[in-house]
Amino acid sequence: MLTGSSVLWALIIGVMVVAWVRRRRKNKETLRRWEREEAEEDRRLRERLLGAPPAEEDELAIRPVSGVPAVEHDGRWHILH
Repeated sequence: MLTGSSVLWALIIGVMVVAWVRRRRKNKETLRRWEREEAEEDRRLRERLLGAPPAEEDELAIRPVSGVPAVEHDGRWHILH
């Protein structure tokens, strides 16, 4: 009886350790992906602020929200106050 329950607890602890390691590895991969995406977004924003013309398909292009009065001047949107 003592040996049987010890083996069970050892298996449970082993499964928990494996799950913890897998979860930690997945979290690290997610953080690295977010870091790459943020660096790319920062690079595009920096190009835009330094005067690079915005690409038509660029998702960072700032467009006015529907219903908000705005005008476009030199490729940039300006909200009217």
